[in-house]
Amino acid sequence: SIYPTYSMSEQMPISHPPAGKGDMITDKPGSVGMPVSTSLAIVSRSHYRPQSYGTEGEIAISGRTVMHSYLENPDADVKSFFFLTMPGDGNEERTLSNCRYFLTGDVGVM
Repeated sequence: SIYPTYSMSEQMPISHPPAGKGDMITDKPGSVGMPVSTSLAIVSRSHYRPQSYGTEGEIAISGRTVMHSYLENPDADVKSFFFLTMPGDGNEERTLSNCRYFLTGDVGVM
């Protein structure tokens, strides 16, 4: 059998295990499974804030399995990495300095 999964060379190991293989995750056509040790967010492509459940956005990943930077390519780093922001008090946004995320360029929904 062949099961769909999701990964990329900038982030290893595979960030989503196969769905529904006797592990209480239900098989779902078109799904690549559940997020594992990597932190995963679906973010708005315009402001990089988390999207609500069921809303499409760009897949962003964070964690020890994500590469630190592109080799000798700071322009690619600027385009690919960001710090997650969350709504703060009032109209302020709060940047989470420990939440550096990598934009995969892929679109997804949780």
